[in-house]
Amino acid sequence: MKKKVGFFSALVLLIILVINFPVYRLLAFPDYMQNFYNNEQIKQVMYIGTPWDRAAVREVMDLAKEAFSDCSHSEDENDKKYGELSMYASSTDIYPETVKTKYSLKLWSVHLDDNEGYIWVYYSQKGINSDGETDYGSWRVPSLWKVEKDAKGIWAVTEIIEHP
Repeated sequence: MKKKVGFFSALVLLIILVINFPVYRLLAFPDYMQNFYNNEQIKQVMYIGTPWDRAAVREVMDLAKEAFSDCSHSEDENDKKYGELSMYASSTDIYPETVKTKYSLKLWSVHLDDNEGYIWVYYSQKGINSDGETDYGSWRVPSLWKVEKDAKGIWAVTEIIEHP
């Protein structure tokens, strides 16, 4: 009986560690990206962040999802609407043939201090034209977003660090 309890305790501990410290995410970083990001940035990927930090950036993630799905505004309109996240919107002046987008966006990690922090996300995105063909795309991209609180206490992305 003691062996079973010990085994299950170890299994639960292992599951908790894998969920909170997903070291396997490092496999998503090809060698060329490991040379792009510094060690401190890459280490952040291995801890998901607190539930409170993850909840605090929910509005940032909602705005990012809106940007990823937007293909109906000009580049200037996207800049005003999404700020730094406008790079994920399909502007009508750059991709006039795009009528819809498909994307996946995963929140990997959040690290917040009082007024600033970092968010790691992982995404894929493609723009699709009226013939159902892909106009552009990015696949399996890890991206680091610097965030800061504004005067109203709302988190906003102020810099995107992403391999070109």
